[in-house]
Amino acid sequence: GDVGDHFYMIAKGEVSVTVNHVEVAKLASGSFFGEKALLANDVRGATCTAIAPETVCFLLTRNDFTRLLGPLDELIREESNRRNLALKATPPPTKSKGFFSSFFSGPMDEEEEAD
Repeated sequence: GDVGDHFYMIAKGEVSVTVNHVEVAKLASGSFFGEKALLANDVRGATCTAIAPETVCFLLTRNDFTRLLGPLDELIREESNRRNLALKATPPPTKSKGFFSSFFSGPMDEEEEAD
């Protein structure tokens, strides 16, 4: 995989996560990706692709990630570990609201939750 030098937070839309060309998850607003490579100082282990044309992600460079989210690294590691366990036990991909969902929720999200 490519060197992981960015952290992404999904502000709007949906992202497909694939490993070896197999979709393993779908991430929605408030979810994040790219943390594993930054935390482990490793290469990327998956490919993340926007699957909705209106998908918007916020991006942090490695330096900004460390400076701004360093105190949250334990929470991010826990979420990352939870995902790893879920990937091992989960058959088909599902939509996932993530750690940052409360930062990006709006009227659209509230309607979805009501369904």
